[in-house]
Amino acid sequence: MKKLTFLYVSLFLAILSSCSSDNSEDLIDFSVAFSTATISTSEADTTKEITLNFSRAATEAGTITISFTGENAVYGTDFSTVPAASSGTISVPVAVGDLNATVTFTKILDPVEGTTKSVTFSIDGFDNTDWINGSVNSAAVSFTPIPSLNGIVDLENGGSNMP
Repeated sequence: MKKLTFLYVSLFLAILSSCSSDNSEDLIDFSVAFSTATISTSEADTTKEITLNFSRAATEAGTITISFTGENAVYGTDFSTVPAASSGTISVPVAVGDLNATVTFTKILDPVEGTTKSVTFSIDGFDNTDWINGSVNSAAVSFTPIPSLNGIVDLENGGSNMP
């Protein structure tokens, strides 16, 4: 009987000691990155969404500051954004639980034929000191279509025809 009681107590203690809290404080770093480094518009496109992806859901509310520079493009004349810009920066709010945030880019004027217009957005900072930049910390928006910077070429021939 003592052996059986000892066995039950041992099993109970083993099960009890294996339980742990799932609310671990060992979360991965909260990083912010643009979803793509290049965005192009066509004459028919008037708005584009610029997405900022987060490495995990936000556990704190905060603000991301984005700066921008235009090549032959002036804010308010050639383009605008939502949220609105002030002094060359955009403040993007982040709520608790958000997995991403967006800035809506609106093209007001198309470029004159033969000229180029573009705007480069860069992550400038955060109001939370624990947040960090991700791998893609700038995005260029072109007012005209641009070729893709990457892709897969799938040739449909092979064998002796393949150099």
